[in-house]
Amino acid sequence: KKLTWAENDEREKLPEQISRLETKKIAIHEQMNSPEFYKKPHQKVQEITDTLSQCVTQLEKIYNRWEKLEEQNEAWLATQKK
Repeated sequence: KKLTWAENDEREKLPEQISRLETKKIAIHEQMNSPEFYKKPHQKVQEITDTLSQCVTQLEKIYNRWEKLEEQNEAWLATQKK
């Protein structure tokens, strides 16, 4: 079935969301790779690792949604070529 306007709009915006989260994930990894990172108070380390975990979870959901919308769009486009 053809994507609705809202689904197509969402599909077009997902790469930007992915890019933003990937950038955030890289920044957190860089912070965690610093020798000083684990010298921070435990609560601060936990907050940062929790943020990383949330970021990874969000990325998984967004990638899955993007894949679903892309597959749906490509399937519809294939029916239009016949």
